[in-house]
Amino acid sequence: MGKDLPQSSKLKKQYPTFYKIVLPEDHETSLLGKARCSGLKKMNAGTCLSTAMDVWKNRLRYIVPDPSHSHKSDYTHHAQWMKALYELSHDAYGRVLARWHEKHSRRRNLWRDMKSQRLPV
Repeated sequence: MGKDLPQSSKLKKQYPTFYKIVLPEDHETSLLGKARCSGLKKMNAGTCLSTAMDVWKNRLRYIVPDPSHSHKSDYTHHAQWMKALYELSHDAYGRVLARWHEKHSRRRNLWRDMKSQRLPV
Protein backbone atom coordinates (compact mmCIF):
# COMPACT_ATOMS: atom_id res chain seq x y z
CA MET A 1 0.00 0.00 0.00
CA GLY A 2 2.73 2.47 0.93
CA LYS A 3 4.34 2.44 -2.49
CA ASP A 4 0.99 3.22 -4.16
CA LEU A 5 0.20 6.20 -1.97
CA PRO A 6 3.03 8.72 -1.80
CA GLN A 7 1.38 10.37 1.22
CA SER A 8 0.92 7.09 3.08
CA SER A 9 3.16 8.15 5.99
CA LYS A 10 0.69 10.97 6.71
CA LEU A 11 -2.18 8.51 6.43
CA LYS A 12 -0.43 6.08 8.79
CA LYS A 13 0.00 8.83 11.40
CA GLN A 14 -3.52 10.23 11.11
CA TYR A 15 -5.39 6.90 10.99
CA PRO A 16 -3.06 4.24 12.48
CA THR A 17 -5.68 1.55 13.11
CA PHE A 18 -7.31 2.03 9.72
CA TYR A 19 -3.91 1.79 8.06
CA LYS A 20 -2.99 -1.35 10.00
CA ILE A 21 -6.32 -3.24 9.82
CA VAL A 22 -7.91 -2.18 6.54
CA LEU A 23 -4.82 -1.51 4.43
CA PRO A 24 -2.21 -3.95 5.75
CA GLU A 25 1.01 -4.03 3.79
CA ASP A 26 1.24 -7.82 3.87
CA HIS A 27 -1.72 -7.95 1.46
CA GLU A 28 0.33 -6.43 -1.36
CA THR A 29 1.18 -9.91 -2.61
CA SER A 30 -2.34 -11.33 -2.30
CA LEU A 31 -4.87 -11.24 -5.11
CA LEU A 32 -6.97 -8.69 -3.20
CA GLY A 33 -3.89 -6.59 -2.48
CA LYS A 34 -2.84 -6.62 -6.12
CA ALA A 35 -6.33 -5.63 -7.23
CA ARG A 36 -6.41 -2.84 -4.65
CA CYS A 37 -2.98 -1.57 -5.68
CA SER A 38 -3.98 -1.67 -9.34
CA GLY A 39 -7.17 0.22 -8.58
CA LEU A 40 -5.30 2.86 -6.58
CA LYS A 41 -2.87 3.37 -9.44
CA LYS A 42 -5.73 3.73 -11.92
CA MET A 43 -7.42 6.24 -9.61
CA ASN A 44 -4.12 8.12 -9.33
CA ALA A 45 -4.79 7.93 -5.59
CA GLY A 46 -1.38 9.25 -4.65
CA THR A 47 -2.31 12.69 -5.90
CA CYS A 48 -5.94 12.40 -4.81
CA LEU A 49 -5.53 10.96 -1.35
CA SER A 50 -8.34 13.07 0.08
CA THR A 51 -10.75 11.73 -2.55
CA ALA A 52 -9.75 8.14 -1.78
CA MET A 53 -10.17 8.79 1.95
CA ASP A 54 -13.63 10.29 1.37
CA VAL A 55 -14.65 7.04 -0.27
CA TRP A 56 -13.30 5.05 2.69
CA LYS A 57 -15.03 7.35 5.19
CA ASN A 58 -18.36 6.90 3.43
CA ARG A 59 -18.12 3.17 2.64
CA LEU A 60 -16.03 1.43 5.30
CA ARG A 61 -19.11 0.82 7.45
CA TYR A 62 -20.44 -1.54 4.79
CA ILE A 63 -17.48 -3.91 5.01
CA VAL A 64 -16.89 -4.01 8.77
CA PRO A 65 -17.13 -7.73 9.63
CA ASP A 66 -20.38 -8.75 11.31
CA PRO A 67 -19.97 -10.22 14.82
CA SER A 68 -22.39 -13.00 13.87
CA HIS A 69 -19.48 -14.66 12.11
CA SER A 70 -17.06 -14.67 15.04
CA HIS A 71 -15.21 -17.75 16.16
CA LYS A 72 -15.53 -18.84 19.81
CA SER A 73 -16.69 -15.42 21.05
CA ASP A 74 -13.44 -13.74 20.05
CA TYR A 75 -14.37 -10.29 18.82
CA THR A 76 -10.91 -8.74 18.75
CA HIS A 77 -10.90 -8.50 14.96
CA HIS A 78 -14.36 -6.91 14.93
CA ALA A 79 -13.34 -4.39 17.58
CA GLN A 80 -10.24 -3.47 15.57
CA TRP A 81 -12.34 -2.85 12.47
CA MET A 82 -14.70 -0.70 14.52
CA LYS A 83 -11.74 1.27 15.84
CA ALA A 84 -10.61 1.86 12.26
CA LEU A 85 -14.12 3.04 11.40
CA TYR A 86 -14.19 5.29 14.47
CA GLU A 87 -10.92 6.91 13.36
CA LEU A 88 -12.41 7.76 9.98
CA SER A 89 -15.99 8.69 10.83
CA HIS A 90 -17.65 8.98 14.21
CA ASP A 91 -21.06 9.18 12.51
CA ALA A 92 -20.58 5.96 10.54
CA TYR A 93 -19.28 4.29 13.70
CA GLY A 94 -22.43 5.40 15.54
CA ARG A 95 -24.66 3.90 12.85
CA VAL A 96 -22.93 0.53 12.95
CA LEU A 97 -22.85 0.60 16.75
CA ALA A 98 -26.61 1.28 16.93
CA ARG A 99 -27.26 -1.65 14.59
CA TRP A 100 -24.98 -3.88 16.66
CA HIS A 101 -26.72 -2.88 19.89
CA GLU A 102 -30.01 -4.08 18.44
CA LYS A 103 -28.67 -7.24 16.84
CA HIS A 104 -25.88 -8.28 19.23
CA SER A 105 -26.87 -6.90 22.63
CA ARG A 106 -26.29 -10.25 24.37
CA ARG A 107 -22.73 -10.72 23.12
CA ARG A 108 -20.93 -9.57 26.26
CA ASN A 109 -17.52 -10.42 24.87
CA LEU A 110 -18.11 -8.16 21.89
CA TRP A 111 -18.68 -5.18 24.16
CA ARG A 112 -15.73 -6.18 26.32
CA ASP A 113 -13.43 -6.36 23.30
CA MET A 114 -14.68 -3.02 22.02
CA LYS A 115 -14.05 -1.42 25.41
CA SER A 116 -10.55 -2.89 25.39
CA GLN A 117 -9.96 -0.90 22.18
CA ARG A 118 -11.12 2.19 24.12
CA LEU A 119 -14.17 2.61 21.93
CA PRO A 120 -17.36 4.27 23.14
CA VAL A 121 -20.04 1.61 23.45
